[in-house]
Amino acid sequence: PIKVFSSSNLCFLSEEKFDIIITNIHLQYYSGFELITYIKSKDHLKDTKIVILSDNFTPENILRLYKMGIDDMIEKPFTPMEMICRLGKLSELIIKEKNLGKFTS
Repeated sequence: PIKVFSSSNLCFLSEEKFDIIITNIHLQYYSGFELITYIKSKDHLKDTKIVILSDNFTPENILRLYKMGIDDMIEKPFTPMEMICRLGKLSELIIKEKNLGKFTS
């Protein structure tokens, strides 16, 4: 399932669990950096994969984003096929991690 939420309200992240969150680095009410920090602070979201979109990745931002724990970044404009391929790879990783968890728990 795919869900779309308003960038002005983070309450949807307080209880619900997500496999992947895709967000722009530049948001209307707060920065993508703040969103990443918020996501990483929530125990129920610790395994959530984060994909950042931007039309202007600077070397400093790239380093900062990866240090914060994002899983991928996609430069705009991008093609639908690029998004499908990248999300497909992340989905495969999520499935492998979940299967590994079954054997280590």
